[in-house]
Amino acid sequence: SQFAANRLKSVLTEYNEELKTSKLNEAGLEASTLDFVNIKSEELMGNRDDRIISMMMGMFFPFLIMLYGITGTYTIASDLSAGEKERETLETIFSVPVKRFEIIMGKLLACVNVGIISGLVNIISMFPLLYAATVAIPDININVSFVLLFYLIIMIIPVMIMTSTFFIGLGLVARTFQEAQSYGSILLILFMVPTFVVMVPDLEITNLILSIPIANALMLMKEAFLGEYSLIRTFFVLLIN
Repeated sequence: SQFAANRLKSVLTEYNEELKTSKLNEAGLEASTLDFVNIKSEELMGNRDDRIISMMMGMFFPFLIMLYGITGTYTIASDLSAGEKERETLETIFSVPVKRFEIIMGKLLACVNVGIISGLVNIISMFPLLYAATVAIPDININVSFVLLFYLIIMIIPVMIMTSTFFIGLGLVARTFQEAQSYGSILLILFMVPTFVVMVPDLEITNLILSIPIANALMLMKEAFLGEYSLIRTFFVLLIN
């Protein structure tokens, strides 16, 4: 039926053109008389390819930074908890005249530092690529500066504390290092789910998005890459995370 409809449409179009031409000839008019309006499409928001590149970089780099940071805390957390129990060194640590809260905080800060260093190394390694991209494409809208670097570090710190807390707590429940890794891999997948929110194109920041841990930080990091900062949203996201 679709093929038949296309055939009929083609025949009808040819008939209309012939009829139009004959009517114009009878009236003594040229065919160009009907072309009194010219329609032309014009892009009003700049180069489309540059906007797409800016959007993709704003999505891609925050995603990698957060992903490597979370993975860094996951790797060491199992060793600081279940690994200590498996090597039978946790009892030795508890025999030291310090409070258990201080021991746990020490492990937590060590785990957080590894996560931050992992994220920081990725941030620093990406800056030369970002700089090269901005030089190669002058119209690209990526703001590469030390303010951006500082902002990214501030945004990942609460997330690293949150993920480290969960990974260490889960590792203390596990009996062996391998068991902690198995439990942690499931938790790692759950933590990775919000990171994919930033990969959704043209996603607007709403109160709901700002209330979702990890995803809210990624959305603000994405805006920071595009040169947009909101002090109120930043404090709200830090409070939530």
